[in-house]
Amino acid sequence: MTAYNATALLDELSSDIRTILVYTETLKSKTTEELSKPAADGGWSAAQVLEHLNFYAAYYLPEIEKGMSSSNSNAKSFFKSGWLGNYFTNMMAPKADGQVKSKMKSPKNAIPAKTLDGKKELETFITYQHQLLNVLEIAKKVNLNKLRIATSLSKLIKLKLGDTFRFIIAHEQRHIEQIKRVLL
Repeated sequence: MTAYNATALLDELSSDIRTILVYTETLKSKTTEELSKPAADGGWSAAQVLEHLNFYAAYYLPEIEKGMSSSNSNAKSFFKSGWLGNYFTNMMAPKADGQVKSKMKSPKNAIPAKTLDGKKELETFITYQHQLLNVLEIAKKVNLNKLRIATSLSKLIKLKLGDTFRFIIAHEQRHIEQIKRVLL
């Protein structure tokens, strides 16, 4: 599997989150109606996409924080992606042009409500992104290879911490591209 300089990987992921934050800050100028308008193809509104992402942040951030706080492993200079984490991340990540590689169905518990307060979902999302940036910084002191985080799909499926970060951020990038298409 792919090996990364651990600090460089965390810095790159932090940069990806800052890029997402720059874009989502521009969404503050949108009205609640604009954020709540369904996609032209009948897909989710921007507010629904944000709620979907917030659902995952609400799951993963506490799991990661709990895992890191109980970890007694020291940081390693490298991170070697696991085969499953690499597969999930590559499956989720959008292509360079922003298009998705394959459509996916969301689990029932991650499907957003039809009516939402888009401004509230946006603020919650931005708060989670700042929390994620903090967690990425703290992760520089933890072994990204050793600590494993249970996925939202099943407590039995666990990914290395480094792969968990890569997957979460690829998922966010995928859906940010979706929001851009919805708000065209």
